[in-house]
Amino acid sequence: MFILSRSLVHRRTREAHTQKCIKQLEDRIEEVSGFLRTSLTDLQVSSVTSHPSARADPGLTDLRANAHGQTSAIKDLYRRLDQLNEKSRRQYIDLQKEVRIEKDRLGQFNENLHKTVDSRSTELAINCIQLVLNPIISVLSISDRSKLPDLQIVATRARHRSQPQEIRKLAESLLAVKLALAMKITLLEKKEQEEHENLRAEISRLAETAKSFLPPKIDRELD
Repeated sequence: MFILSRSLVHRRTREAHTQKCIKQLEDRIEEVSGFLRTSLTDLQVSSVTSHPSARADPGLTDLRANAHGQTSAIKDLYRRLDQLNEKSRRQYIDLQKEVRIEKDRLGQFNENLHKTVDSRSTELAINCIQLVLNPIISVLSISDRSKLPDLQIVATRARHRSQPQEIRKLAESLLAVKLALAMKITLLEKKEQEEHENLRAEISRLAETAKSFLPPKIDRELD
């Protein structure tokens, strides 16, 4: 159970880190987008005020078209970031469900195993005691038999003092299940780590794409 709890905390920490990286990239894209909008507005106002004939200037038309293309590209970046964020969220929820199912299954297995051990241990102890006491009881008088201890109590005490081979086998089975579950959790963590690394690489690539929309001078100012 401790392994499950520690793994869940570790996943939540990495998920928070990923969300932080995505938020930083979103803030940077918003900053770039705002800078472009402000620059374009200033340029349009300046051109119209200083040169009324600039409304028909082909250069201004090209600038507007270029700005529109950059805005569309930034919107596409936002869309892809939303998709990555949603994918990461779904993977995290699915992983939580799988761990919860494994935890419940192990708990049910433990409960059934303890019931089986108690039942079989008591049965074995009673059988052993009966083999010893039955010949003695058969030769005792009725009054003497009433003084014998309760067979169930004797069997319970014997069960706590003995470790039959069958009980050891059941304990070994439980250990094998726990080890298998630990290995499965390790594989899930490795898979999740690879997915997070791919996500970080995609975020870095999107950040570089966003920077490429700006002239070198503006990009240095934002850095």
